[in-house]
Amino acid sequence: MKKLPLPAFTYVAGACDSTIYFTDISSGNGGTITTWIWNYGDGNTDTLHTAPGDTAHYYATAGVFEVSLTTLTTIGCEATYTASPQHLPNLTPSSVSFMSSLLKTVHSVAIRSTAGNGTLVMVNR
Repeated sequence: MKKLPLPAFTYVAGACDSTIYFTDISSGNGGTITTWIWNYGDGNTDTLHTAPGDTAHYYATAGVFEVSLTTLTTIGCEATYTASPQHLPNLTPSSVSFMSSLLKTVHSVAIRSTAGNGTLVMVNR
């Protein structure tokens, strides 16, 4: 009886950019994997024919994308694993400035209760 491969992967986000690094942790389940087909969920794909099936992908927009890895073995069996990694958009000088201004705004506001009557007062610091 032919056994299906067991596709699987882990992923990590790159430092300060929109690249996600995917690590193939698939098992041939008694067979040999010969092809790794990555679908990044944003219209882009990669097909690899040599182990390891690791890859990286740059996302041009922010979001949560359904990423799938399909593995094929020498005896023609295939299986697919899907996950939804989330990533932050690429940080540009203007977005860093905008985020910085948001953080300053958040840090400059405090909410405190006035004595005894339960009224909340917003105080700018």
